[in-house]
Amino acid sequence: MATNLVEVSHDELAREIVEFYFDKEPLMVWGQPGCGKSETSLVASMAIAKIKGRNFVPWVSNRENQEKLFDDEGFREASFIYNDMRLSQKDSVEFSGIPDLDRSRGFAAWRPQLAYAVLGKKGAAGMLFYDEITKSSEAVRKAAYQTINDRGAGEIKFADEVSVLAAGNRVEDGCGDYALDPALANRFCHFELTPPDPEAWLKYAMSVDYQARAEELAAAYKRNEATREKVQHMGVDERIRAFMFHKPDLHTDKMEHVKKTKAPAWASPRSWFKASRLIAGRPSETEAEISSLYRKVGSAVGDGAASMFRAFLVTARKINIEELLANPARVVPGLNSELACSLIYSLPAFYKKKKKSLNDILGLINFVGDSGFTMDIMTETLHLIRRDNKADFDARINQCPNKSVLLKIAPMFKELAN
Repeated sequence: MATNLVEVSHDELAREIVEFYFDKEPLMVWGQPGCGKSETSLVASMAIAKIKGRNFVPWVSNRENQEKLFDDEGFREASFIYNDMRLSQKDSVEFSGIPDLDRSRGFAAWRPQLAYAVLGKKGAAGMLFYDEITKSSEAVRKAAYQTINDRGAGEIKFADEVSVLAAGNRVEDGCGDYALDPALANRFCHFELTPPDPEAWLKYAMSVDYQARAEELAAAYKRNEATREKVQHMGVDERIRAFMFHKPDLHTDKMEHVKKTKAPAWASPRSWFKASRLIAGRPSETEAEISSLYRKVGSAVGDGAASMFRAFLVTARKINIEELLANPARVVPGLNSELACSLIYSLPAFYKKKKKSLNDILGLINFVGDSGFTMDIMTETLHLIRRDNKADFDARINQCPNKSVLLKIAPMFKELAN
């Protein structure tokens, strides 16, 4: 296993590729040679085309389609482009284009290669698959970094529905691969694909039907999205905020450690924000849902921090909020710091379902604060309750006998307590 990477099966990876595409996050897949990285990306891209109701159009070796995608807007809007680029065979100039001197105006302009020009056209949608990125030269990797960072190549900006997926072998595989620069690695989320065991491979080998697998993936994505709550704010997910109160030391990995371990996935403000976007609105009630969030968080910040995040979510499920609100004097003494921090996201979630619980929540917050827990936890909890329900919260607070609790919390709430 490569350092600090979340391991996934082929089915898990295919589902993640589909979800990452719609979440607009670039993804890097690691794994030993021949384990199925390219094939899984192909099937997942076929599923995305089905979800979008577009025709799957491979870019390679189809010059007629390539030119038609550039010239014909209708054909382009009906197509999902899959471009498998082997970066080990590329030169850095292919990303920026070829200089073309405009003698009449006295300056050079860059003519991009057709593949990038199409991805920048109106109505374009597709997957740009950077295979063998870890075998490419340093100049190519830096050029690839620009396409990921700026969502474009040279002077071309990619259309909104174009995403980047990359794959490579691990350095320890001994195939002449290079570790990614930490700056480039931190732009990606990361998974390690594990080879299938013989039983799983034989089951797959019974029927290598890409179309059927793509149909199954598309159907699974639609079912999962039906359970995803629409998020109305742009802030960090409340479960991650709660976890940071519990484990603030996991906010940012030290660069000395990152360079020493060559960990592709590591914690930074950027990667935690990526993790937040990936899990926003997704439920965490069941073990399967928590495992899904673990994979997404781990792809951004690494397996170590994500494993602790998963344990935090599992522990939080032990709290019965209704029982806690009904009898805080009996339940609160049994809370440890981890459970108290979990209230930061569990109480706002409960309030969304039962708005009449506000007075009981204020009473609980007062009791928890008087029990020795830091009031910062309670301030954060009330802030998140009010963030998504401001008008309702402000209207209900005047009817709450326990509203005097706000005077203890923070200056931002004092005006509501009067």
